[in-house]
Amino acid sequence: MLKIFIISITFAIIAGGNLFIFKYKVQTQEQRLSELKRNIAEAQESIHVLKAEWDYLNNPSRLRVQAERHLGLHSLKLNQITTIASIPMKESHIGNISPSNKSIEKISSIPLVKKTSKITFTLKQTQKIATTVTNSTLDKM
Repeated sequence: MLKIFIISITFAIIAGGNLFIFKYKVQTQEQRLSELKRNIAEAQESIHVLKAEWDYLNNPSRLRVQAERHLGLHSLKLNQITTIASIPMKESHIGNISPSNKSIEKISSIPLVKKTSKITFTLKQTQKIATTVTNSTLDKM
């Protein structure tokens, strides 16, 4: 009977010790949980404030005023809109140039690549290049 009593007392002491340790761990976890909840609430409040600030800063009417004040940008007016046909085209003077032999010789002696050798063209090749450049320039206009 004494053995049963000693075993039951030992079991009660071990169970009490484990219960104390378990209670301490639960309290620690509850404190950590409440701290995390508080941090989450603070973060959500910060997010809410930042969203409100973002909405304010990106307000189109506010941005328009700021652009006019600091950048000198103004809203587009109706008289600024036109069609392409009403835009006067600049006359090309490239087609009126008739290259002389001297100017072609000057152009052909210019090195196109920075090396020791120079690239030279014949008269027909230079005239063909000038015609191609003229046509591509006129096509762009």
